[in-house]
Amino acid sequence: MLYILFFIFFASFSAADINSRIIGGKSTTITAHPYQVSLLYKNKLLCGGSIISKLWILTAAHCIDRITVKGLSVRVGSTYYAKDGTLIENIAQLIPHNLYDDHTLDYDVGLIKLASELKFSSTVNIVKLPSVNSNVPGGLNAVITGWGKTATTDTSNTLQALTVPTVDQQKCIEIFRKSPYQITQRMICAGYLSGDKDACQRDSGGPLVYNGKQIGIVSWGLKCATKGYPGIYTRTSAIRAWITTMTKI
Repeated sequence: MLYILFFIFFASFSAADINSRIIGGKSTTITAHPYQVSLLYKNKLLCGGSIISKLWILTAAHCIDRITVKGLSVRVGSTYYAKDGTLIENIAQLIPHNLYDDHTLDYDVGLIKLASELKFSSTVNIVKLPSVNSNVPGGLNAVITGWGKTATTDTSNTLQALTVPTVDQQKCIEIFRKSPYQITQRMICAGYLSGDKDACQRDSGGPLVYNGKQIGIVSWGLKCATKGYPGIYTRTSAIRAWITTMTKI
């Protein structure tokens, strides 16, 4: 998740940043979430992503808009971002959304095209996508997964999962009305206003899944797990038509 005001995404990596997890999450396995992938840049954890076809990975635009395919790799089929599964280093193309704006964080979605097709298995498979512009009401218990930063000193690189409630869109808009960034129709809120559970740094680009469909992409927040402020996700249904245009999926 991209920190606002407090964190610049492409700042230098540290061991504490990399070896960490979703705040308040619990360890899980890739078999439970076979669509989850880790994105590594120069062998360091960069972001998360999700498999949407044998050739395409869905992620956040801010994860890939300042890098090239050289140095980027994708690990699939592993509970761990740093080992096991298959490490794919042959990347064909990076496509951040053409309307992505790092000043507003709108249209924070990107695609990674692999050079060769994945082989599906119990640990490598797609996540379904919602229909175009389908609504995301408040009160849905959705699941986020990733290896991102935690507020503890735990250094596990095991995949983490956390169930978070979606927030009513109007309430989401009101919560962030006085923040530096405004909520658009390409964004949704999810998380606990109590501030003890959230996605965080290096979870960016990962999936928010409800009922087997990816309804969101981890995007940004005011710090992580900040009381009174849920996390912000790109609403997948709002950019579903763009995904189809780019991938034919």
